[in-house]
Amino acid sequence: MIRRTLSVQRNLMTTLLKRLVRLTPIVATIAMVLAGSRPAQAGCFMELAACFGRASGATAYWQSVLMSADCELDFASCVRREIIGR
Repeated sequence: MIRRTLSVQRNLMTTLLKRLVRLTPIVATIAMVLAGSRPAQAGCFMELAACFGRASGATAYWQSVLMSADCELDFASCVRREIIGR
């Protein structure tokens, strides 16, 4: 009885996982269309490239890692400002 219950639960989980995997691209596409389709300006990417260039010139490894993380945060902020407008 326990094996049958576990088998049923396993089949249910695989079915749900398959549905989720199939629906994820569809939901993502719908969300992007409904979001307003305003692309981020190339300025955000240019700033990111320049920031990574400065980070690569750091003398210490951890300083470079932290500077790169700061570049990523600045990039996310720039994209958010371009898309949302705040």
